[in-house]
Amino acid sequence: MPSKRPDISELNKRITFLKQTQGKDSYGAPTMVYKEVTSCWASVESQQLKEFITTYGTELQNIITFLIRSKQRVPITDDMMISFQGQKYKIVEIQPDLKRSMYDLIVAKAVS
Repeated sequence: MPSKRPDISELNKRITFLKQTQGKDSYGAPTMVYKEVTSCWASVESQQLKEFITTYGTELQNIITFLIRSKQRVPITDDMMISFQGQKYKIVEIQPDLKRSMYDLIVAKAVS
């Protein structure tokens, strides 16, 4: 969790949370689809060059962090995906702000 309280203006990127549900394809056959659950404003931080070089080729490659307000209309769970700028991210971990209960830090990994 950040050591200082982030400025509200830092939550300036729109992210969307998706949940996998059963749907139907164009032929009517059952298939799994991602349905939009909720969206919110977030602060987004990608890996710095040094971190990118260190994690290249490992499980930690393509990790990104999202900082959101703790109180959302819909509870955020780790079985959801995040859509940000046309890319989907699998939630790896949600770190709640236990001290102030103001922000949650979400660690996510890009999926193809």
